Amino acid sequence: MKIEELVLVDNKAVVEWNPIFEAQMLTYLRLTGLKLGLVINFGERHVSSGIHRVVNGLQEQVDLRRGVPRVRSADGYQL
Repeated sequence: MKIEELVLVDNKAVVEWNPIFEAQMLTYLRLTGLKLGLVINFGERHVSSGIHRVVNGLQEQVDLRRGVPRVRSADGYQL
């Protein structure tokens, strides 16, 4: 589902999350030229736990001190 020509939303209702869902959304984003997608899993106990944000075109760097990915936009700003 495309919202305001800005965001793609993919709804799921599964008990077990599969990372392929995020890969699918990234493919959809690349094909449409959009930057932001949400995969919402209604199979979670709390819907807020089932919302996964997928962004097209951002570079990910890992902070070795914390082992946490840091995401930077193309212009260098940390998100």
